Formats: sequence, structure tokens, C-alpha cells
Amino acid sequence: MGKGKTLLTTHLAKRYSIINPDSKIYSNYKLKLKSAIYSPFLIFPYTKLENCMLICDDFANLKNLDAFISIISSLSRKKDIEIILTAQYYSMIPLLIRSLSQLIEVNYYNRIDVLKIVITNGDGISKTKYIKEAVKKVKSLYDTKEVVKIPTDNAIIEELKSFNLSKEDLDMNLYFLFKNKNKIDKYSKILTNSIQ
Repeated sequence: MGKGKTLLTTHLAKRYSIINPDSKIYSNYKLKLKSAIYSPFLIFPYTKLENCMLICDDFANLKNLDAFISIISSLSRKKDIEIILTAQYYSMIPLLIRSLSQLIEVNYYNRIDVLKIVITNGDGISKTKYIKEAVKKVKSLYDTKEVVKIPTDNAIIEELKSFNLSKEDLDMNLYFLFKNKNKIDKYSKILTNSIQ
């Protein structure tokens, strides 16, 4: 905690929004960027998901893990989707996702406002970069004290209701979020009425 994961993620999101001004950024923390869509439980319009960035800050709280495995392995390259996942420890991220990802370690030096970034490629070769005035450059874009919401069933249902999802997108989100057929059927009946 406090090493600079969200700080780096915010820098990457800001850079992405400048390079891709018409692309959306789906994030589970509030980003004050014009293109950012706040979705605490990462509910996605899967049928329209392309040319975008997906940010999952604090990966250990994610309930729809299988969705990320599917997106990373089959959609990300073909649909130009950038994905950022953060975790306290590398081992918290499942092996399959680790094998498809690039490892970035961060360390924030508060006294001098510098973020150290170590990027390791698949061959184990590391490169170190630094962001000077790291907090100063992005502090207006997010709340460093924001707590990532816990994905209770009721909270997820409320978020699903707030999105204008197609029936297909609703079904996919329910499948990835709940997996239990009885629960999927139950919530599908409740939510189908809200999208008609």
C-alpha cells in the first residue's frame, strides 16, 4: 500500500486519454478525465468493447476475474483494448494472466515526489524509468484516499441497473460475475425488466 500503483495507473490513463481522445477508459476508481467511465465492479458493454482502456485497481477485490481472462486472451489485441491491473503482490494475479502480462513494479518516494518504475519483459530483462513531480502532475485527477468498493451482490445489481446494457451484455456480465446458474437466472429476471 502506498507504493504508487494507482499513481502510475493515473499517469497511464492521462497519457492514454491524450493519445486517444475519442476512446473510453473504464475504471473501478473515479478518474477525473473526460473519457473515463466509473464502474466500481467493472461492468462492461462487451458487445461494444473496443479501442478502450480497462483499469482494475486492486485486482484482489475483483469478482469477475474470468471476464478479464477472456478479454485479455481473446479480445484485447484484436479489439485494441489496453488493460491495467494492479495488485499488492504479483502472486495475487492468477498465473494465466501473469503469463499474458507485462510486469511493472513501482515505488513512490514521497519526500521528493518521484515515482520509480521497473518494467520487466517476458525475457526477464528490466528497464527502469522515473516520473518526477509524479503526484503534482496528476493529483487533480483522482482521490488518493478513495476506497475500492466491495462487490456485494446487491451493490453489483445496483450498478448493473445503472448501465444501459443490451440483453447480450447483461447476460455476459451476469455470467462472469456470478457463475451460479440459479443466481444468474434470478438476477436476469430482475434486471431484464429494467433494460426493456
